[in-house]
Amino acid sequence: MVKLRLERCSQRLLVPIYLAPSPTPFLLALAAGTPAVVFAAARRLLLRPRKTRKKARMRAILEAEEEVRVIILGVTRIYR
Repeated sequence: MVKLRLERCSQRLLVPIYLAPSPTPFLLALAAGTPAVVFAAARRLLLRPRKTRKKARMRAILEAEEEVRVIILGVTRIYR
């Protein structure tokens, strides 16, 4: 067994790689494809929804701030 150590943004990931005594084409394809599929699925199912929620939250905050600015400008125009 060989351990693949990945580090990014102070986060560490240790992926064990099991070596077969006589690798077949199926085992090689499985070994090469499984981590890629897992990482792609994690990115699609975990990271994209988080980014979407963050963008929606920031958009709501900016819209609320804009409404406050409009109200303040309207009030200052009335009292001038």
